[in-house]
Amino acid sequence: MDTINAIISVVVIVAGVAIIIATTKSKRDDYDERQVATMGKGYKWAALVMAVILGGGSILYDTPADLPVNAGDYMFLTLVVGAATFASYAAWHNAYFGMHERNTRTFGILAVLLGACMVFTAAPSGDIATVVYGLSALVVGAVVLVRLALDRREAADEGEGEDE
Repeated sequence: MDTINAIISVVVIVAGVAIIIATTKSKRDDYDERQVATMGKGYKWAALVMAVILGGGSILYDTPADLPVNAGDYMFLTLVVGAATFASYAAWHNAYFGMHERNTRTFGILAVLLGACMVFTAAPSGDIATVVYGLSALVVGAVVLVRLALDRREAADEGEGEDE
């Protein structure tokens, strides 16, 4: 049974990579220089957050404390939190989406809804990993929606200033 699960996992991973490669636009760069620099800072913050989490985890796993997740899940959760850190930083500084991308509001709403569903269904059962996944999606979606609202407000304020 383990062999079948391993084969299915490899097939799913290969199919996912093939779909990503097939649908990615490789010739067009939709990010300007400011967005690329901001994304670099986002990667830096994500790496720092992951280093702190992994350092804290290594200290906690050396203590006799009974942690709610095993070491493998802890490392994967660290990657999820790092990805959420990058996405939140980049979205807050208008560098998460390319210049010509649309549907950012739809992405934000879906991320908030998905995150809320994950948190509220997993929290009563005590599934820490799913709660962290849900919180990550919730935070990224909320940051995108707040940033969109602030950008709209700034655009409306600028529009009023031009009329006067």
